[in-house]
Amino acid sequence: MGKKFRPSARPRLGQHFLTDTRMRDRVVSSLHLQPSDTVVEIGAGRGFLTEALAPHVKKLWAIEMDPRWVVMLKAAFLDSKRVEVIAQDILKVDFHHFEPAGEPKVGFRVVGNLPYYISSPILFRLFESADLIRDATLMVQRELAERVTATPTSRDYGYASLVTQLFSRVEMLFPVPPSSFSPPPRVHSSVIRLVMGPRAKSLTIDDTGLFLKFAQQIFLEKRKTLLNNLKRFIVRNSPATPAQLQEILGECSLDLKVRAENVPLESTALLYRTLRHRGLL
Repeated sequence: MGKKFRPSARPRLGQHFLTDTRMRDRVVSSLHLQPSDTVVEIGAGRGFLTEALAPHVKKLWAIEMDPRWVVMLKAAFLDSKRVEVIAQDILKVDFHHFEPAGEPKVGFRVVGNLPYYISSPILFRLFESADLIRDATLMVQRELAERVTATPTSRDYGYASLVTQLFSRVEMLFPVPPSSFSPPPRVHSSVIRLVMGPRAKSLTIDDTGLFLKFAQQIFLEKRKTLLNNLKRFIVRNSPATPAQLQEILGECSLDLKVRAENVPLESTALLYRTLRHRGLL
């Protein structure tokens, strides 16, 4: 892209740009890109990762909302037939726009160094379009990576873990130190991969939105038992009694003192279905 004037990053907007060539190459290598792939890059910024991705794919949509970087990206890739720069907020993008035209529904792939302050909203936005996406390889704050990859009974398991595992198979790939960015953030990062595959149908969840609202409530106060969180949510909104809730937990083979963080997704789905069957949700 040449040695041209480049605006400075805006840390308050989560702009910590990857500058480590070795780490960039490791990200690209982990993707095993194919010439037929369509890729959506979230937060293209200076185009550092864009440059490395472009030669390996059929189409690369580089999304960037900062107008300063959009100008530079469009100039840098003006003659590219593979790269198209989209000046838009990723939280407002219509993902149907990126579906490969006239091809079998294989889904597009997502790559990005996510701004720390909106990483979770971006993840949930991707899950809303999980049927369109094949996989997402994302650089996020290490604490978020630990939460979304956490398993039941671990202290990091919570609502974000459950949602992630409802919509995808997630794995931790490798750590990224602060020195790999400019300016260096105060926290460490990790690269995670989400292979999309919504499980609502296989778990017999009839209303995903309602299930997520239910799940959010049972994790509302992690120090409280699942039963106590249910009492606050269910009893307040339906004619259920605490005794009925205790009976339902027993039917689902759940201990009365269990916390939501110790309940696997499958058991949470069973509890949801049972409550729905009883007319309590």
